[in-house]
Amino acid sequence: MAVIRVLVSAGSSDKEFDYLLGSQDIESVAIGTIVRVPLAGRKVEGWVCDIDPPIEPGISYKEICSLQSAGPDPSIMELSKWAAYYWLAPRTKFLKTASPDRRIPLGRTSDRNSRAETSNLSARDGFEKKVLLAHPRQDIFEHLSGLIHKVIESGKSVLVLAPTIRESTSIAMRLTSNRFKVAQMPRGWQQAYLGEADIIVGSRSGAWAPAPRLGLILVIECQDEAYREERFPYWNAIEVCEERARRAGIPVYLLSSFPSVDHMREIQVDRLPDTSRTTAGAKWSTIEIIDMRFEDPKSGIYSEKLLGELRHLKTNPNRKIVIIYNRKGRSKLQLCNRCKSIVCCEICSSMLVLTEDCLMCPRCANSTPIMCTRCGSGSIKLLRQGVTRLASELATMLGIDVLEISSSGTNAHLVDGSIHKSDSVHGSRSSGRHNRVEGYIPAFESDLAQNDKFQLYLGTEVVLSSIGNADKVVFLELEQELFGRDLGSVTRAMSLIAKAMRLSSSARVLVQTRYPDHPALKAVLDGTVESFLDQELILRRELKLPPFWTRARIEGPGCDQLISRIGKETDWALTRKDVETWFAMGQSRNDMCELFSQYLGYKGIKVSFENTYEN
Repeated sequence: MAVIRVLVSAGSSDKEFDYLLGSQDIESVAIGTIVRVPLAGRKVEGWVCDIDPPIEPGISYKEICSLQSAGPDPSIMELSKWAAYYWLAPRTKFLKTASPDRRIPLGRTSDRNSRAETSNLSARDGFEKKVLLAHPRQDIFEHLSGLIHKVIESGKSVLVLAPTIRESTSIAMRLTSNRFKVAQMPRGWQQAYLGEADIIVGSRSGAWAPAPRLGLILVIECQDEAYREERFPYWNAIEVCEERARRAGIPVYLLSSFPSVDHMREIQVDRLPDTSRTTAGAKWSTIEIIDMRFEDPKSGIYSEKLLGELRHLKTNPNRKIVIIYNRKGRSKLQLCNRCKSIVCCEICSSMLVLTEDCLMCPRCANSTPIMCTRCGSGSIKLLRQGVTRLASELATMLGIDVLEISSSGTNAHLVDGSIHKSDSVHGSRSSGRHNRVEGYIPAFESDLAQNDKFQLYLGTEVVLSSIGNADKVVFLELEQELFGRDLGSVTRAMSLIAKAMRLSSSARVLVQTRYPDHPALKAVLDGTVESFLDQELILRRELKLPPFWTRARIEGPGCDQLISRIGKETDWALTRKDVETWFAMGQSRNDMCELFSQYLGYKGIKVSFENTYEN
């Protein structure tokens, strides 16, 4: 009977246990195979980490319960060790992402060995990391088709990542129409595992997809924040792809219209050749900047040019306008016109949020009438309006139906399973209605994009992923994105503009801002994105910011003891945020990982790496 070593999925530590394989076919078991084993009186799943490991005589081993499914390749199992060290988290967090979402039949290991992805840490000759700049409307696959054909003809496969499932589905459909054998993750996991696909397409989790004979990795819109996991351990799919390409000795190309500075350190940057008549070389020529400093204050948040176009919607039923405003709800900040104080909760002193018929406290759920809690005045001024309030106002002012689209947290959903009509507006000037959709579900995309009765869409940035086309896209206050507290705020703002330009070949983008001379805006209008990124790199180096320095967040009741040791042994900059939270800034991430890895789990200590201006 053979002995196998299993990494169990239960618990938060990477514990491995030895089990007997029993009468199971040894030819069906490989490194990464998912098995069910007995542990502490229950049955848990795990991954095979070793076959026939050194055993101690005189020890009796339990037998596994069953073979469950095929699992990650040996190369992915090794990659998970690096990820656990790099992000200071259990291996199981990454192996769960790398495993199939359903049972995959086991084959013979001899049949898979010939198709297995090689993982050679010394294979550096073929590794190449390159950032490719492209115009937002440029057809990147038109220029990369030759490279993809060359890789496939050499017997290799290609891994393509896109920011969202919707975009990966679109890419997969296009590649399939070009007669490529495509496996879209996660439903194409088995096809990719067996080496039956020439191209593997996926979103963030696709970075862990099985890709036998991997010869090239392409990451579309590498600046998109969707590639970063929002839950602990906050791993980044791009960094996983880079390490995977480095181990396999293959090139990885990061494609973007406005790449993040974090990807630009000491690597080659090229621009895709652009011969299309629909684009103007390196310039983003379809952007129009409106300087709100010279607009009439009585117009409020809308410029005169925007108001003029909105008033003509009723006479032009075929025109569609999308307005982006990244602030949900009705209002986030109210000011009393009499006593000039912020309207706060009487119980917990939190700022009250305006709902349809009252003021609600988001902290303690206390509700009060729409009046000042300090002086009792009913005269309230809205300082920060949300998309819900703006949508109701526009429906009243224009007399047309307005569709609001905004995310509703992590679990996006469609209200009542259809377009939910609420906040009906009645007035002498309008018969328009404010219609609301929360979240985005791909199955309802046709209902939103092809519903001709809506001419005006208003919402947060999620609206760019919810509709198919538009004649004009308007950003009401771009400075909300340009001057965010995190280092990626400028990149995120430019990425939103690029997404807006891709809605259709004729869509115009109107940007309202009080900072029209922002260097990033001038860079895209003048076609000098490379120069802007070079200057940003110089600035970050001088200020000791990422990617030249690493910032870690240490949390937990025992972090004070850890910080006292760090202060004695290192020269890191240490800053305290609250009782159980510290920040550490150091130059070498490897040194940080080596020290922090010794204390993971000690008194609940949790470490994550951040990229913000905070503290």
